[in-house]
Amino acid sequence: MFFAIICLLIVFSVIVAGCFNFTIRRIRNKNRTHPFKQDIKNIVVTGSNIKYVEKGKGEPIIMIHGSQMNAYDWRDNIDFFAKTHRVYAVDMVGCGWSDKPSGEYSPDFFAVFIKGFMSHLNIDKAIFIASSWGGGHTLNFSLKYPERVNALILSSPCGYKHKLDIMYLLRFPILGRIILLFSSKTMIKSQLKAAYFNKNFVDNKLINAVYFPFLKQGFIQSTLKSYRNADFHFVQDNLNKINLPTLLIWGDSDHKHPLQMAEKMNSEIKGSRLVIFDECGHLPHSEKSEQFNYHAGKFIGKR
Repeated sequence: MFFAIICLLIVFSVIVAGCFNFTIRRIRNKNRTHPFKQDIKNIVVTGSNIKYVEKGKGEPIIMIHGSQMNAYDWRDNIDFFAKTHRVYAVDMVGCGWSDKPSGEYSPDFFAVFIKGFMSHLNIDKAIFIASSWGGGHTLNFSLKYPERVNALILSSPCGYKHKLDIMYLLRFPILGRIILLFSSKTMIKSQLKAAYFNKNFVDNKLINAVYFPFLKQGFIQSTLKSYRNADFHFVQDNLNKINLPTLLIWGDSDHKHPLQMAEKMNSEIKGSRLVIFDECGHLPHSEKSEQFNYHAGKFIGKR
């Protein structure tokens, strides 16, 4: 009993210290703005302020970023596709500089959000380009609302259970909260480097783009719920029902989503095409942006 009380006091002390440290960092960085600065726009979707970039003219393309990221995830892709299309790169609700309201943050929650985002901008159908976590939510959206999707271009998307990593700990409420309260630039740098084959892609601008949203009001709660409720069983069980032009792009050195996942997904989605980049990690749209843009652009033109 005594030992249990001591453990509880230690946990409580750690959380209090973390909250104090987190609050100080939030105050010091309260004036930080979106890395896209003047290009960022705002729209209200279901009562939440949502930040997004809009560029170009033509058939709509919606870009959905990966976990803990924001529209900056597409910094090397937006301008390329904006030459021929109207591109929307969004900070998903609960992420980046968008609001972080209360909600379940499940795949269906995000599907409703994406539909609302499209409706508010009068987008009837769109091509979706999505990465990792965003790819899982895009697949779910495509299964729920196939009539709103013209094509899918997925950069190492979620969709299957895979090898656990440290981020799985965010599914545990107390432990996850402690991890996020003490998240530092050093921790984020380490996580980002694990996602790249070429570690030189992890520069200060990228680290800051991921780090500063951590300090926004509601970020911890939305992130914990997002990880806890990221159940893609419905996607995994229904991939063979997707009947849309689909391009899968993977890195051969993706340790988070191994190539077996790529091959399995390619075999299950009807008529999909798989492209694998050499010496590339978990973020092919970023690490091999020129190759990604070329293959994705060619796919869009030929579908």
